[in-house]
Amino acid sequence: MAGQTRYSRTSIAARAIPAHGHTGDALAWNEATQHYDFGTIDWSEFQAVLKGNGPCNRERLEARRSAHEGGRWVREAAAAHAAKQKARAAASQAA
Repeated sequence: MAGQTRYSRTSIAARAIPAHGHTGDALAWNEATQHYDFGTIDWSEFQAVLKGNGPCNRERLEARRSAHEGGRWVREAAAAHAAKQKARAAASQAA
């Protein structure tokens, strides 16, 4: 860990939240506690994300499909290698 900077969740939020424009009535910096005070959480938005209706869901799924398709040749090569090894093992036992 030498030479690495350690961040707490609070320090990360303290930099990230204002940078993304999330300040307002529901979220405010509290000088006394040196933490953010926040209002009620919109659980309907959270539930929508869990159901797959998040802001980046389509992009995430497309990247996953693309990566899976791109790795097809590896899976096919591994299956062919396993079949070849199995055939060699069967041939050596038959001999």
